[in-house]
Amino acid sequence: MQSFGFSFTDEGLHIDGIQDADKAFTIPKELSKKLVDLHYHLTDLDISISSLNYILNNQKIENFVKESLWRSAIIHFTKCFTHQVTKKEDIPLSRARLDEAQLFSNLDPIALEIFKYFKLLRNKHIVHDETAHLNSIPAVILNNGEKEFKVERVICIGMLAETLDQPSFSNLYNLVKSTRSFVIKEFDEECNRLKLMFENYSDEDFTNLDILTVTFLSKDEMKKPRK
Repeated sequence: MQSFGFSFTDEGLHIDGIQDADKAFTIPKELSKKLVDLHYHLTDLDISISSLNYILNNQKIENFVKESLWRSAIIHFTKCFTHQVTKKEDIPLSRARLDEAQLFSNLDPIALEIFKYFKLLRNKHIVHDETAHLNSIPAVILNNGEKEFKVERVICIGMLAETLDQPSFSNLYNLVKSTRSFVIKEFDEECNRLKLMFENYSDEDFTNLDILTVTFLSKDEMKKPRK
């Protein structure tokens, strides 16, 4: 798999790194959904593995920074296996989720159980805060009675359960790495399939496709579902 950037020139959009490129067209959704879904997954997996690598290579970072990166890694990883919810029947799911049973069946026998642990951790603690991993204990502190008031302070004692340890880190890292390798393989195969299909297109067929353009999200569009 190769990565390509793009730039804007006087002639329009230019794909960087493809020396003989001349024209570029957008592939219709009905033909490209699998490819796009895999690319979305790869973006999340890249964020996840980058977060884990930063923890691995920067052992002296503050605990809250480390915790933030750890949570980011879990969220973006498990997101690839989560059903995307839609409110309207005519709007398709934003992406097809990965199948954990299929993906992890060829790995270590306990790989699927480890995955279920991280998915549960994401659902019940990190995102929805339903378990006692995070606990806040309110308390009233009285003084020794030698003051004109007796209540010295009202406080909360915060307790955050430690979920980042070496075994958990290694388990998540291996799951993300394996998933990323799988997605890259699927992405490359889909690119090759589409390449062979478009090789049979005539010049006239390509004129029916839209010229490739790139638009940037505005503030007003942030509330709208992806088209």
